Amino acid sequence: MPRLACLSLLPAALAACNTPPRMDLRHNENLYRPTGYVAAAPADRAAFVAPVVDERTPPPDSREFPTTYLADRDWERPVPVMVHEILCDELRASGVFGEVLDAPRPDALVVKPILRAFEGGLQEQLYGRRSLTHLALHVQVLGPEVDGQRKVLFERPFVEQALSSPDFRPPSPRALLGAALHATMVKLIGAVDASNIGRSAIVTDADLRKQ
Repeated sequence: MPRLACLSLLPAALAACNTPPRMDLRHNENLYRPTGYVAAAPADRAAFVAPVVDERTPPPDSREFPTTYLADRDWERPVPVMVHEILCDELRASGVFGEVLDAPRPDALVVKPILRAFEGGLQEQLYGRRSLTHLALHVQVLGPEVDGQRKVLFERPFVEQALSSPDFRPPSPRALLGAALHATMVKLIGAVDASNIGRSAIVTDADLRKQ
């Protein structure tokens, strides 16, 4: 490559090196990596994943040990959006449903995720600090529409909490939240897989539709 061409690429290369890592769970593998879960058997039922319902409440105050929590503005994108996209990715890649739809259909299942907690922070200690996380995701799966209504086929809360040991350089709360979300997805996808609701050969139309 001519020397002038190399020099012209230098500013872009330096800019790339100085670009801070993305604070986005879906687009930063240092924060979240796909689970790699593969369904135990083929599934054929389609499902639509509804947008994540945000039911988070402010984290509790700790007067004995002051805690600084991450705020939504500390992430590049809204937390419910990132969680929704990762859930869709994991369901699609795992194969626990035959297809993950972009829009609901009367004959398809509906996955309804509700985010109850997504907290990460640093807690001051007498010697050093602790990182802490609390993630709570509630998931419902509804059956096909019958007379304008859907039956609840699957419902379960998934909760992950972590508290590091006191240290002057504790783990990143963002990294702990990514690990908590990863553990949640492993349990969630595994539970949906074990329920067989995505397999018509095991769970029949009659099972899905009976009230």
